[in-house]
Amino acid sequence: MSWWAGMHQQVNQQAWWTPLLVGGFTLLAAILTQIISALLEGRKQRREDARRWDSERRRIYAEFIQNMDNGMSVVHKNWTNSEVAWKDITDAVRKAKVHKYELDLIASKPVRNEVQALWFTIAEGVEKNRGGDKSRQGQKEFLESYRRQEKRLMNAIRSELGVSDDWN
Repeated sequence: MSWWAGMHQQVNQQAWWTPLLVGGFTLLAAILTQIISALLEGRKQRREDARRWDSERRRIYAEFIQNMDNGMSVVHKNWTNSEVAWKDITDAVRKAKVHKYELDLIASKPVRNEVQALWFTIAEGVEKNRGGDKSRQGQKEFLESYRRQEKRLMNAIRSELGVSDDWN
């Protein structure tokens, strides 16, 4: 047997596993590609869900704070103007209560705690006012307490949404 014939026979004997090896690597590459694609798609979906929830939270938080500010304004006006109807106060509180329920469902515990504290601040102002405390000092204490609690709520919301600096 010549040298050339021996090489040809040796190549033919080794060639049977080459397609298996190439096919195996191709199959492995296809599987890895699918796994990586699935992981990246899952990460993208979670990021989009988080962005959608952050948007929904911002909307609910803003509406709650707006309604609480409306309630605070009505209580504040009632301190100096007895013609403000209690119906106005109860309407403002009723609107805020709807958003409070939404907050109870989606907000983190620190935000829920601050929402509850702001809610009690308004309730204390209403009780003082209805109890006959029409003094300037009572009004001033209510406003200071409300603003202080509102600031703590805003800072908790900003922290939850990933905004780094505190609200002044």
